[in-house]
Amino acid sequence: MKELFSFLGFHLSFGASDSEELRKAHEEVRDKEAFLRDIISNLPVAVFCKDAQNGYRFILWNEMSEKMFGLTREQILGKNDYEFFPKDQADYFRRMDEKVMSQNSVVDIPEEPIDSKSLGKILLHTLKVPLRDVEGRPKYLLGISENITERKKVEQVKKEFISIVSHELRTPLTSIRGALGLIKGGAAGALPGQAHELVEIAHRNSERLVLLINDILDIEKIEAGKMDFKIKPAQLGPIIEQCVENNLAYADQYKVKFVYDPAAQDWKIDMDSDRLMQVLTNLLSNAAKFSPEGGSVDVAIKKNGAKIRVSVTDHGNGIPEQFREKIFQKFSQADSSDNRQKQGTGLGLSISKVIVEKMGGEIGFTTETGRGTTFFFEFPEWRDIKLKKMVAIPGKHRPRILVCEDDLDVAGLISEILKDAGLDCDLAHTARQAREFLRIKRYNAMTLDLNLPDLNGNDFLSELRSNRQMRSVPVVIVSSQTDADINPPRSESGMFGVVSSVEKPIDHDQFLVAIEQAVKLSLEGKGRILHIEDESDVTSVTSMILQDMGEIVTAATCKDAREKIQNETFDLVILDLQMPDGSGLDLLPILKQQGKKPVPIIVLTALIPPEDLSRKVDAVLLKSKTSNVEIINTIHSLLIKSKEDAKT
Repeated sequence: MKELFSFLGFHLSFGASDSEELRKAHEEVRDKEAFLRDIISNLPVAVFCKDAQNGYRFILWNEMSEKMFGLTREQILGKNDYEFFPKDQADYFRRMDEKVMSQNSVVDIPEEPIDSKSLGKILLHTLKVPLRDVEGRPKYLLGISENITERKKVEQVKKEFISIVSHELRTPLTSIRGALGLIKGGAAGALPGQAHELVEIAHRNSERLVLLINDILDIEKIEAGKMDFKIKPAQLGPIIEQCVENNLAYADQYKVKFVYDPAAQDWKIDMDSDRLMQVLTNLLSNAAKFSPEGGSVDVAIKKNGAKIRVSVTDHGNGIPEQFREKIFQKFSQADSSDNRQKQGTGLGLSISKVIVEKMGGEIGFTTETGRGTTFFFEFPEWRDIKLKKMVAIPGKHRPRILVCEDDLDVAGLISEILKDAGLDCDLAHTARQAREFLRIKRYNAMTLDLNLPDLNGNDFLSELRSNRQMRSVPVVIVSSQTDADINPPRSESGMFGVVSSVEKPIDHDQFLVAIEQAVKLSLEGKGRILHIEDESDVTSVTSMILQDMGEIVTAATCKDAREKIQNETFDLVILDLQMPDGSGLDLLPILKQQGKKPVPIIVLTALIPPEDLSRKVDAVLLKSKTSNVEIINTIHSLLIKSKEDAKT
């Protein structure tokens, strides 16, 4: 200990001297030594030091080290790790010590498992620091260890809880949303007008519920900036009207009325409409909760300079002054003085702030004690050249083509050619519009002009190839540019590239041949699919969604799946992780052995997947977070690839 303090600059001995000056200096050094000893001894972390030039023997051991390791100062000072710990553990400590000293730099060990004589098996977070002499050479090793055992247990419990809740919520929601989507799309036949309207409301709100649940479960991801947004220009007025209507029943619980003038201007902003409705829902529900019975909540939209502001005002007691600074923090809740019980998670305003700011807006509030509170958000007004209404040719069970063309006359010509050929189509005049169509619909082929107003066509092709949901769509280039201008070059298979190209002015027959080739390639992406899933509702809905993709075979247990894999052949497997008789992961080895080449595997689960799972399978999709279109396109892409691999 004295050697260390001497090394740190405190010379503890001056020899015999009657000098008053030396005596005072001696006392000062002793005071400093006692001061440092008190600090080190009372730190809430283990602090130890080893003499690297003398067999890494301990020369410092504070009180927390005694408690954490179950070894007193008297036991350990002057000795090394091999005299107290098992050889394999002592070997590990020595390797890390030598690494610190040889590199002459700090080493951070986030998780270090050890066997403690007093606490048993514990997990430490350790920092090891080289202490250098006056010439810069490492001489001592300083260690600081924190016991993180309980913290890791809490994190594991939290992770398991989120996994359980995630599965129990996402699995039924997947079935509900999928079933409503099929009914809405006419899979069960035409619905009477009123029934269709009710299904529309149920489907719309199931989508909102899915978003809300995902945000609650993934609040940490939201803060990490991993929240997904689908932003496009849209009118604010209809969004507000719809949100107010959707929340009328909630306001009725508190005997409150929403007041909104629907005759607002048709102002547009760039937004993700689902996310913005989530913000509005949070603000409306808060305002209803904190309004007096029989009161009203005023919803307004107005111009604020170059921005559009939406405000929600209640006439309650206002926000207490001491709470105003933390109003947007997680799990923050303030009650008015009316003593009514307020329900909620305390996440709504925190989530709303993240959403608004991620979309490029601002959110805030004004409040006055006894008068009420106004929450508002505002965004820049969207302005763009007004385009003609997009064409949507009606039809059912016919191949559908997405036409991405900014020239309105050419787009109209292409749509007429496709219509005469018995095909359906949608028109997109920008890459942004095409991207949105591809997100929500399934296409058999796509035509693409290379000169788009918002993105170079070749860059858009690269984006399509890298996107799992979009890359299976065969592309026909329709452009005034030549084949040499297409980068990357076309692919013979159509996967991740261009099927063919047609130069402008368009030759009618040549264009139809190219479209026929693309559609044929798309329709060939069918096969025999094994769906391993114990929830019958999920398999029923998935079978209906994939009915045009080929034959769907189901297995509700691992045992049933093993028998089918051993006795039958499949082109693709959809796998759930949580099965009644084991984990779906147990089936991976046998799936990898099927046939001459491994069968493509898609994991479709409500659980939080292991981090390394994406390296073991072809795709990992989360229930409730993955749309029907994304499921179909992912399967189609893998089926085509599987058939191509089988030919080689």
